[in-house]
Amino acid sequence: MKLISTLLGRVIFSVPVDEMLPQGGVHLPDVLPMLTERYGFLTSPSLSDSLGKVREQGMRFETGKFRRDDGEDRVVQDLTVWNEGIVASTSTTEDAEELLNDFLTWGRDTLRFRLTPEMVTMKLFLSQVVVEFERPISLALRSFEAISGSMNDALRSTYQTELPAIELSLVHFDYDREIAPSAFAQLSRFGIERRGGHPYTDSVFFCQAPLPTREHLRVLEEMEALLTD
Repeated sequence: MKLISTLLGRVIFSVPVDEMLPQGGVHLPDVLPMLTERYGFLTSPSLSDSLGKVREQGMRFETGKFRRDDGEDRVVQDLTVWNEGIVASTSTTEDAEELLNDFLTWGRDTLRFRLTPEMVTMKLFLSQVVVEFERPISLALRSFEAISGSMNDALRSTYQTELPAIELSLVHFDYDREIAPSAFAQLSRFGIERRGGHPYTDSVFFCQAPLPTREHLRVLEEMEALLTD
């Protein structure tokens, strides 16, 4: 398997923001410029935003960057603060989690956040990557050739036209959300979908999972290794 790109790594820290802030509150006209400057955000919340808009959309900062512990800069797609948690989106979940930790440490040291490790009750992940598989994932279906042939025959009969062979285009995997804990309702499904702009012979796929980026890639590699002719 070849990794082509990491499109998105999103991490949600579930934390009661009102309990995390200093008892005296924060003065947004002071804090917003400080936060915008620290991460170089191009877009930040407006002080004129209504309370209803803030509750619906959160306090959203977009298009910035932060410096990792190893000294490398990483682009930040967005950082959003909600009443129930904080969300960060970068290119990998590892970078997003490091950004959130940096934000909370800065908030504790600079803004007197009353933060304890116990306040972060849950971490949720979303990873989106583009990969090229070396082996066709249709091998996962033992009867795929027969199924594909049946579909092709039906198309040929219906439209009197010889179309390209049917290939596996989209697969979703998920757990039963009716019986799963409600706290995990925000998790995405596992998804594997052919990437637009590529012929099927390229075997390039957009893949999504509710996992850290490194774990997502490990699962995809393990899945490909399980495919047999």
